[in-house]
Amino acid sequence: PSGEKLQGVKRKTGISAYILHGKDEAVAGTGQGVIEVENFEADRLKTRTGAGDRFDAAVGLGRAAGWSWEEALGLGNISAIHYLEENKSGKYEHLKEKLDILIREKASSNEI
Repeated sequence: PSGEKLQGVKRKTGISAYILHGKDEAVAGTGQGVIEVENFEADRLKTRTGAGDRFDAAVGLGRAAGWSWEEALGLGNISAIHYLEENKSGKYEHLKEKLDILIREKASSNEI
């Protein structure tokens, strides 16, 4: 669904924010507007189910820890990818390291 449609749902239901984890991007609709973060791709798949639960939990954890929506969505993405690739939940230190590496790789590829 488009950000505009989701903002309509947000207004009608009275929720303060929503998140959506799509194939290409993670989206948060907040009081500040719609925030989109591009997803990373999994290198290999050991499972095809369960990643959404890890995404939701990681975003909630990030927000509860005071992280920005972009940071929390990034943590959600990397948590979901880790689960797809390893078929197990990741530990914070490993996920943070993996996220930092992917962000650096993406930044350097965009500079070319």
